[in-house]
Amino acid sequence: MASMSGSQIIPWATIIVAASYLFAPEATAQISRKPLKPTELVVKEYEDFVAKGLLLTSDGWKQVSHLWETSDPFSAQGEIGIRSAGGAIGEDWVRGNRARVETKWNDLYGKIDSSLRFTPAAANGTGVAMIQQFDLICVDSKLENEKSIDASVNEGCSGKWKLAGRQQSRAATIPMAIRYVTEMRDKTTNPVVRNNADRTIDTLKRLSPGCGTASAC
Repeated sequence: MASMSGSQIIPWATIIVAASYLFAPEATAQISRKPLKPTELVVKEYEDFVAKGLLLTSDGWKQVSHLWETSDPFSAQGEIGIRSAGGAIGEDWVRGNRARVETKWNDLYGKIDSSLRFTPAAANGTGVAMIQQFDLICVDSKLENEKSIDASVNEGCSGKWKLAGRQQSRAATIPMAIRYVTEMRDKTTNPVVRNNADRTIDTLKRLSPGCGTASAC
């Protein structure tokens, strides 16, 4: 099971009853309705940024950082989680200044390391269907350091919701990963890295970049 600060990735097979209930047919119909709740909008924006490949570059990393409580410096050598994006989004609970949102119908395919080598998430090389849990925190946007505020006396967050913890993990969809690896391959003269890149591109092209193996779309 993979995880990152502020979120947790859970393989589909390990989903507990509570999470399964959240995405029952009648609940899924409610999740797909517009408008999304404020907490869900934060996660939706993050998913959109992943799909656009913004977590792959320093400029994109800065653009995404406003969604997080805090952010680590961008590392061009950091591993890249390869996943799909655009699944269903549902608020699990809100308790005072804390909340949790879960996504469904996304796949985790694997990761790419600093030498452009791809490691699949599953032994058979296919994607792993998953849900991802995002913890959020309500912050006072009027304060200079956007400190956490107690929203328990309000009917919701009077400031703005952010992903709790630190932004520290890069992620990309298959199309964005292929483009990124291709660009990095063309910039390097290292034969090992170039060979890794060619293998990675071939592997990613064989994977389906759809909206998730568990999706009804």
